[in-house]
Amino acid sequence: MKIFIFIMICFILPLIVIVKPIMNLIKNKKNVKSFFSEYKEETILVFILMIGSVVRLYGLGKFPNALNADEASSGYDAYSLMKYGIDRGGNSYPVYLYAWGNGQSILYSIITIPVILFTGLTEYGIRLPMAIVGCMSLYGFYYLLKNIFDNKKMALIGTAFFAICPWHIMKSRWGMECNLFPDLILLSVLLLSLGIKNKNNKLYVLGFIFFNLSEYSSLRPDILS
Repeated sequence: MKIFIFIMICFILPLIVIVKPIMNLIKNKKNVKSFFSEYKEETILVFILMIGSVVRLYGLGKFPNALNADEASSGYDAYSLMKYGIDRGGNSYPVYLYAWGNGQSILYSIITIPVILFTGLTEYGIRLPMAIVGCMSLYGFYYLLKNIFDNKKMALIGTAFFAICPWHIMKSRWGMECNLFPDLILLSVLLLSLGIKNKNNKLYVLGFIFFNLSEYSSLRPDILS
């Protein structure tokens, strides 16, 4: 299971970037040399995505060593909700988690439920959703830069730095609820920017939906009060 997920996300999924160019290659009967010449940026992007995904997924259950307290907390609540429909405080399907007594965002626990259903309540299972979200953010960051600057080279340079950014790598390997927040904001901004560029109201709505969802990955009731 772990190897399959690793191969799919790190080596198969990035190839989606060059699916359309490959179809054009076959359709127009171009040779491989002309393909790499015409789609140089897309080819480089594939390798950047592969490297970025590998450093976020490799040895996920072992590094960092042992679970952070918040990771263990959100993981256990996810298991409790999956198994019994209640959190550790006995609350049935809560909007926020009881956690340490002052509340904890619930969104990460919710998206962890289907994962630990297959992996079990393990360090790998608790961290996997965040690692996948971190990998997906590489794609979102590239297309956001490309949409804003309308420049593939600038988008590639930005994504290359983002792929090896120590902060984002560590964030993606830590299954804590607040770590979802930056990625949700990134996705929201991408959708809004695409909505503005394409004058698409559906993208506006979708962007604001993810903005609203981000509140369930960052805010705490004790802060609000």
